[in-house]
Amino acid sequence: AEVNPDEILLVIDSMTGQDAVNVAKSFNELLEISGVILTKLDGDTRGGAALSVKAVTGKPIKFAGTGEKLEDIEVFHPDRMASRILGMGDVLTLIEDAQSKIDQKKAEQMAQKMMSNKFDFNDLNEQFEQVKKMVDTFIERGFTYFDTAWMYCAFKSENAVKEALVSRHPRDSFTLTTKLHSAFVNSFEDRDRIFNEQTGVTFFDYYLIHDINSHSIETYNKFDCFGWIRDKKEKGLVKHIGFSFHDGPELLDEVLTAHPEFEFVQLQLNYLDWESAGVQSRKCYEVAEKHGVPVFVMEPVKGGTLANVPEEVTKLFKDYNSEASVPSWAIRFAASLPNVKIVLSGMSDMDQLLDNTSYIQDFKPLNDEEKALIKKATDIINASIDIPCTGCSYCTDGCPMQIAIPKYFSLYNADMQELRGRGISPDEGWTPQSEYYENVAKHFGKASACIQCGQCEGVCPQHLPIIEHLQTVAKHFERE
Repeated sequence: AEVNPDEILLVIDSMTGQDAVNVAKSFNELLEISGVILTKLDGDTRGGAALSVKAVTGKPIKFAGTGEKLEDIEVFHPDRMASRILGMGDVLTLIEDAQSKIDQKKAEQMAQKMMSNKFDFNDLNEQFEQVKKMVDTFIERGFTYFDTAWMYCAFKSENAVKEALVSRHPRDSFTLTTKLHSAFVNSFEDRDRIFNEQTGVTFFDYYLIHDINSHSIETYNKFDCFGWIRDKKEKGLVKHIGFSFHDGPELLDEVLTAHPEFEFVQLQLNYLDWESAGVQSRKCYEVAEKHGVPVFVMEPVKGGTLANVPEEVTKLFKDYNSEASVPSWAIRFAASLPNVKIVLSGMSDMDQLLDNTSYIQDFKPLNDEEKALIKKATDIINASIDIPCTGCSYCTDGCPMQIAIPKYFSLYNADMQELRGRGISPDEGWTPQSEYYENVAKHFGKASACIQCGQCEGVCPQHLPIIEHLQTVAKHFERE
């Protein structure tokens, strides 16, 4: 008897690689298949056949087989397969930078599997399941704010958000934030192209013009990104507009004066940068306060630096409150400021999530005694700095090359503290201090511009070998 099936699914062995193309093409011409099942993805293959089959037949891959049993047939996820095909390096980026959300021991096990080329489809799936658990727990504990960006994690962050959050939770149960970055805007068309690729939601709760500084603002002005984001809000595609900022208080004042439409500003703010001559957290915070613009805080733990403080500081905190984690002091410092509305914290595993949410659920601002302890902790950390500059600026008045000596020394000290805290070398990762250096250097001479005239050393109250220190700074920040 004639049969009229609802589905005609072709089963393809992923181990056949590109030979799958001919098979899929022939079967599709004869039977007009409706989809594909790709099997044996639990093996070593990356599944490149997925791209070939889809391209040749135009039909979707609907299921993936990862074992011998019926329950090993899973719904196929294109986003996950993309990372698999791109290679283990891209998977590692996704796991590490998109906050894979697994405990440290398991992370080490997964890293070993990757390095030995044994990381398979099942491992990748397990990582996404951990991400989903953290998202669920975060929401269950009463928190709603999720921050991402189109270019984060090798352009995979928003796909992870889509998979773990947007497709699994009601839209009114979370608030979603993303950004436009100047580095990827080279035409007026780029603005909408990027916006239309972001996470698949019908609107964003918060949208930021990302990383405004003395360099990027030229791009944002050239392509009228300020008018563009206002238009998105007027059309209901964005509820609230703001910007993140990595520069000095003078430029921040200019931006907020020129653009009163911004509803918030995202600043790098923590107790170590509060009085920093380079980052100038306090001064930037006060500018935002003057304009009546709420502050969203980034880098409250300074890239992990304030989670890995000197033993003397750890003892100081634990003697006062043995139950409080070291990072909690940094996050509570930021959250205790009256004009701070949101504190962002990158949480790498479930333990960090449970810790962070525990003291924010029942938040208590720092008391005077705790503030005094943080001031003491700051002094202890700063006492271990590489260049003991006090920031008096006596050296800058007569500098023929107009080098911002105290600012550069402050940024170098902060960078070394962060690198040590994160346990990485200068070549292993981006830090905000390097960006601040480039921004300052746009208006002042670079450290490498020093002509060794000695004027600065003659007036330095600390009798620092400034010329030698500038060479160190130049070597550190001006690497090609």
